Amino acid sequence: MLFIVRCIIGGMVICVKYNHVHEYVGKGPSMKTTFHFVFIALLVLIFAGGCPWDKPENEGEPEGEGEITVEGESTLEGEPCPEGEPVEGEPVEGEPEEGEGGTPEFLSAAPGNNYRWDMLPEYESEPEGETAVDDGGKTRELVEPDVIRRDENLLFILNQYRGLSIVDLDGETLLSQTPTVGCPRDLYLLDDRAYVLVSYAQDVSFEENKFRVHYGSKLYLFNIADPANVVQENVFDFEGDLVDSRLVGAIVYAVCSEYSWYDTVIGEEVVDTSKATKSYGTTWAVSVDTTDPGDVHIADTVEFDGYGNLIQATNFAIFSVTQEYETNNSLITYVDINDPAGDIVVRATVAAPGQMADRFKMDAWNGVLRVVTNTWWPERNTYITTFDLTNPDTMAQLGQTTLQSASGESVYATRFDGPKAYIVTYLTKDPLFIVDLSDPANPQVLGELEIPGWSTHIEPRGDRLI
Repeated sequence: MLFIVRCIIGGMVICVKYNHVHEYVGKGPSMKTTFHFVFIALLVLIFAGGCPWDKPENEGEPEGEGEITVEGESTLEGEPCPEGEPVEGEPVEGEPEEGEGGTPEFLSAAPGNNYRWDMLPEYESEPEGETAVDDGGKTRELVEPDVIRRDENLLFILNQYRGLSIVDLDGETLLSQTPTVGCPRDLYLLDDRAYVLVSYAQDVSFEENKFRVHYGSKLYLFNIADPANVVQENVFDFEGDLVDSRLVGAIVYAVCSEYSWYDTVIGEEVVDTSKATKSYGTTWAVSVDTTDPGDVHIADTVEFDGYGNLIQATNFAIFSVTQEYETNNSLITYVDINDPAGDIVVRATVAAPGQMADRFKMDAWNGVLRVVTNTWWPERNTYITTFDLTNPDTMAQLGQTTLQSASGESVYATRFDGPKAYIVTYLTKDPLFIVDLSDPANPQVLGELEIPGWSTHIEPRGDRLI
């Protein structure tokens, strides 16, 4: 309404000026001419200003390009937050804002601490393989680690500066924050308990007039029966830095590793020349039995050679990978976790040519372990190797093939889907290879497709790939 009034006033002003000009030259306009001029002026002003009643909704608010919110799904980094859920970094009711009420009451890890290079967020479906069952005949479910979990109206968030935060989604309030020491990595929820694994945890002691700092990993056991008053019931210390973990049935499995540094020369004396060219380290696999909430305890711990920097797991085995730089091989150790009580047995170790970039390059299916590796320069070849899992103490190699047209390129996205593997390599172009693994002893490349750029993640959806 205000816009129309403004247009009429503007037209009258123009009309008055028009009359004034004609009076100056001694010619007064007729009434008909004045009306036509006012009508034309109004049309000009309306079209110049735009139509006030035909404006898009939420004008002035930025539109999230490509954002899709799915009802019922938890919010992940980089995705829009469903209405009513707090966003990390924004003030939540019950929590003091920055500069109003002071800084957080505790800190965990140092800002920007890049203590491990493989901490990028990843998503992975549960690996397929043999079915492990407990004493009651029930299938032992495998649960992947995460830092955000939702239980009905409660949202559990693991944060390196504020520990474990619990948010009431209905009331949009922060119920509690429980501190942890180190870099929080994995979170599992079982009944009224929360299990939090942290890496790079420091234990400082003062001995013989010296401060000593020991780095390791920890598993916190929190009672969350009352989300507003979380109680720490226990904490378990593990040797080495946390590589990864899984929850299988009622057992939490953690794999930790520590690199060993050796001085090969002391003065003029050579200590051990073999250690100058090998990658040495120690890896631990630990199982924690949570069957009885009142008696959570470490069930077993095994130790084996090698600096394991990535794992893949099923509900019956953990496959720990060590990069052996002397031979340019990936050493894969079979860690047997088939016992529902938590006993662990180290089985065979096999070698695959080249380096394994991440856990997506390894998959167990129908009694066969399939791995994708990439050798260094100058040959830079991509290998697909299969191993027999029916005898874990030998893990005999079944077959092997190379992507001949991808020589000189690096491996990027890899995804196994039943009897097929989808592999992307890249140097100056991005070939997508489809490999038939239905016969593990004779892997075959079915086809390839060249597309611009390179792919870092693949999701099979039936006869299509995303």
